[in-house]
Amino acid sequence: MRTTEQLERLNRQLDERVAGREAELAANYERLAALEPRAAATDERQRLQRELHDGSAPSSCRPLARVESATLDGEGLARELRACIADMRLAGDALAPETPELGAVIGNFLFRWAAVLRDAGLRLRWQVELPSRA
Repeated sequence: MRTTEQLERLNRQLDERVAGREAELAANYERLAALEPRAAATDERQRLQRELHDGSAPSSCRPLARVESATLDGEGLARELRACIADMRLAGDALAPETPELGAVIGNFLFRWAAVLRDAGLRLRWQVELPSRA
């Protein structure tokens, strides 16, 4: 009888420990699921940063080379320098810690480029769909 009672007590303790572990696992899963969108936004921001870095250095040197070879007039130089500044601002926006959301980064991109596109005579329609927050 005593052995049976001890086994039942041990089974209850084991059930309680298993339930506790299951609750911990569920909580950890919820924390990981909450971090997933943030990780995706960080990955996309890093990809944008790499693309900007790879494009900014060559585009910054091009106006200098054209001025030195006298193939770029003052108006063309101003246009190219504005484009370089816009690239650098975009890179800065992508790196800014105060804009952790991908939506904010995209908004800054659209704001920065609206005038450049308008000056170039382009009219674009932007449609951006971001995942909703859960």
